[in-house]
Amino acid sequence: MGDCNPAFTSPFIYLLLATACIVFAIGEQIDAAIIVGFAPINVALFP
Repeated sequence: MGDCNPAFTSPFIYLLLATACIVFAIGEQIDAAIIVGFAPINVALFP
């Protein structure tokens, strides 16, 4: 049972990488939405 099975760890690493990619993409979209959302507020409050 002590063996590290590459057939098991490989998909796990791939899944982890895919999850990180999705989280990063969502984070980028949220950052863009915040910037776009706050730009008019900044212009309105600090002309």
